[in-house]
Amino acid sequence: MDFSKEQQATIDAMINKRVGEIKAKHEKELAEAVVQAEAKAQGEIETLRAGNDTLQKERDGQNERIRKALLQAEVASTGAVNGIQVAKLINENIAIGEDGVLEVVDEKGVVRLDEAGSPLSVKTYLEGFLTDNPHLAKAAPTAGAGTFMRHNAGETKTMRRADFDRLDAPRKTTFVRSGGQLKE
Repeated sequence: MDFSKEQQATIDAMINKRVGEIKAKHEKELAEAVVQAEAKAQGEIETLRAGNDTLQKERDGQNERIRKALLQAEVASTGAVNGIQVAKLINENIAIGEDGVLEVVDEKGVVRLDEAGSPLSVKTYLEGFLTDNPHLAKAAPTAGAGTFMRHNAGETKTMRRADFDRLDAPRKTTFVRSGGQLKE
């Protein structure tokens, strides 16, 4: 069937109009779908962030409980009179590292170093703390009724460094205060 140019132009205009309407409708639907997808994704991101924050807080709480338990175990091994009190006194100076090991830190949170430039061990820090605060350390065993102690008047006590390092804090304090000398 042949159409005149006017008829063909009218048909083309109607087709173009209809195609334009359909295209506009689909573009609008597509834009709405994109907006909805972005909103859904944003909601999921917020949910994940909230979940991550919750997990982070739980992890921090667990790390703190682990840190306190490790600190109390270290304090218990030093012979302190009241381990909980000593742990509270040094609490702010002890942190847990990324590797899960206790570290001695200064007031700025920087790991403290010993004379050799290595990280100061908690045990060494505790021994120094108890030496500086002898009222917090258990008293070393002394002679009492029925015990015999060897008294060497004028003789200087000496001890190998390795043996000294194995002593608990109160015994180290007693040894040093009695004028003991270390030998290598």
